[in-house]
Amino acid sequence: MRKKTTLAVLALVACATTARAQDGDISQWFRSSTSLDNVAAYEEAYLRHVDWHRSQNDPWRWDMWTTASGELGTYFIVSADHMLADFDAPPFDPAADAADAMQQFGSLVGGVTSGFSRILTDVSRPAGTPDDFPLAHVFDFQVKLGKEADFMAAVQKYHEALDEANWEQPYIWVANITGGLTQFTVVFQYANHADMAPPAMSADAIMEEALGAPEAEIWSAMFADVIESMTETLWMYRPDLSYVP
Repeated sequence: MRKKTTLAVLALVACATTARAQDGDISQWFRSSTSLDNVAAYEEAYLRHVDWHRSQNDPWRWDMWTTASGELGTYFIVSADHMLADFDAPPFDPAADAADAMQQFGSLVGGVTSGFSRILTDVSRPAGTPDDFPLAHVFDFQVKLGKEADFMAAVQKYHEALDEANWEQPYIWVANITGGLTQFTVVFQYANHADMAPPAMSADAIMEEALGAPEAEIWSAMFADVIESMTETLWMYRPDLSYVP
């Protein structure tokens, strides 16, 4: 059931490939990992870097997430709700920021990946802030080269069905701009673990109701064909490691 549901909600992202950029939908992110025996030292060092942002009166918010399942010891730092132009003149010195990060915890991580992504506001149904929804069930997708046309053809079908049914499960779709290998990501927001119970009506059931079982199966099979790979991770928001101005 989970595989089919994931394929169904994947349809929502396709509109992003042609969507016009929206003001305030850009995020900058950094992903790093440390060995489990260095977790305490890393977190202590990272808090010193948070203090650096505080000393600069940085007006940007930097949210920290850590893996609750998947590759443990992995951290994801993101500053959201920007325009691309914001990064041409950030309110702090990027070189000094990088230097302080390297000084504080550079020796504790095996490497850092960074990039920019766009929140697909037109195809997302966000539930609220990380403070209210501290669990994020994340699915990262890579689509096969040359399958974009098939992908987009199926997307609209799913999007219309789920939107018309006002599907109760909140989610945020993200498209990668640069950095990393993942093309698209869908984030399901939860207030707690109990909140992760499946919605009353699955995406599969909605599709069958809207299109009939035979046609719904055709679209589901198409999605299975265009996906090169998928990874799944549960992330936990860490307010104690986040910087909120």
